[in-house]
Amino acid sequence: MQGVVSIRTETPVSTGSSMFGNDGSVVVPVVIEVEKEGQRSEESLNLPLDTKLVQMMKEGFGSHACKALRGLEEALLKGLDQPNREVRQASADVLPLVQEAVPFRVAGDIPIPERVEQKVEKIAKKVFERSGKRVVVTSAARTPQRQADAMRIKLDLGESPRRLYANKRAAGEIENAYSWAKKSGLPVEQVTETMAMVIQRQMDSGIFISRHLKEGAVDFRSRDLSAREKRVVRIAAAEEGAKVALESTPPHFHIEVF
Repeated sequence: MQGVVSIRTETPVSTGSSMFGNDGSVVVPVVIEVEKEGQRSEESLNLPLDTKLVQMMKEGFGSHACKALRGLEEALLKGLDQPNREVRQASADVLPLVQEAVPFRVAGDIPIPERVEQKVEKIAKKVFERSGKRVVVTSAARTPQRQADAMRIKLDLGESPRRLYANKRAAGEIENAYSWAKKSGLPVEQVTETMAMVIQRQMDSGIFISRHLKEGAVDFRSRDLSAREKRVVRIAAAEEGAKVALESTPPHFHIEVF
C-alpha cells in the first residue's frame, strides 16, 4: 500500500449491532492513515474476523503487514474480554494464526522503524521456528528522553554507563548529569530530563551514545528465556548479520541490526 502513515486496528465487534446490520458476523475495524500529495486522510475498513484474515492482511498490506498484524493481535486480546460470545470465539479462533504469523511481541508503546521491524521479524521467525518462543521487544528507536530514561534505570540499579558504552567520555558526561541531578534532589522526571539535555547536545555535535538513537538497535527481553533459548537468539541474530550483547541491568539482549 502506497502512502500509508499508520494502521490502527480496533477491538472486534459483532455486526449484529444496529451500526453494521444484523447478519451475525464479527468484523475488525481498521483505520488507515494515508498521505497523498502532501495531504493526510483516513480510510476505514471493516475486515471479516475469520481464519482467512491473516492471509488477507499479508497480501493486502504488503510491507506494512507485520505492523498491521501486530495491531490485530492487540485487538484480538481485547476481543477475548468482550461480553459478546461471538466476538470472544472469533478472537480466540484467529489469535493463534496471528501469533504464528508475527513471531514476536512488543512490550508497550514502542516505536519500531520499518527497516528495524523487518530485521526483527527475520530474527524472531528463526527463534520461533527453532524454540517455539516468541521474543518480546522492549526497546527500539529512542528519543533522547527514552535513552536518558534507559540509562537512568541502569544507574539507579548501580551500573555505570562508562563500563557499557564505547564512548567513555560521552557516557561520563551523562553520568555526571545524573549525579548532579540526584545530589540536587531533583524528582525522577527532572533527573531524566537533565540527562536527556546532555544526550541531545551530544547528538547535535554528531555523537550518538547508542545505536538506539540512530534507529539501528533493538532490545529483546531475556529474563523469561532458558539457556537454550538464549543461544538460539544469539545464533539467529548473528545469522542476520546483527551484533548481539546480553546485558544484565536490567536483563535483556541488545541487538544492533544496523
